[in-house]
Amino acid sequence: MAFTPILDVCFETCGLIKFVDTTGVYSVSNTQGWGEGSGVEGSIITSAIITVSDSNDNVLFEYDVTSEIPDTVVGDIIFTSYEYSLPDGDFNVSYTLIDQNNTIYEYTSTLLNSCNFECCIDKLIASIPAKICANRCDTDYIDEVLTIEGLLYAYMCSAVCEKNTIKAEIQKRLERFCDLQCDCD
Repeated sequence: MAFTPILDVCFETCGLIKFVDTTGVYSVSNTQGWGEGSGVEGSIITSAIITVSDSNDNVLFEYDVTSEIPDTVVGDIIFTSYEYSLPDGDFNVSYTLIDQNNTIYEYTSTLLNSCNFECCIDKLIASIPAKICANRCDTDYIDEVLTIEGLLYAYMCSAVCEKNTIKAEIQKRLERFCDLQCDCD
């Protein structure tokens, strides 16, 4: 099989994004990995770019990680974490490698950012003890917060299951709620 790069993306915080090349090393069980068996070593890579774009393919961020690829790859490549600012929603990530023969290797994926929604709901959950201490008989607030938290999980699940119409409707509701209830920038 031919070399095929793989990139994992993780939102470390609502302002810090982390990229990890998880392609792995070529082996009998990983014939698409880095190394002699695939013919692609880190030493022959002349360009390595990670691009984050919106659903209309407008480039929002572009990171040159060429200098972070070791000559000999022995495992995951953990790239520098980068600051970012994105609204909640879907984004495209492209990891493009070019070798000394101008051969292009590319990995693309779609990621869902729900960081602002999570911030909003975390603030609401944190406020539950104060609300309950003020009035132990009023559990409606807890029910409301748990309902909104359930919407967040439904939002994430609808993205994984590619239920875009449902996801868009839930996103509108979460945006409306969080715009009124929270201050998460």
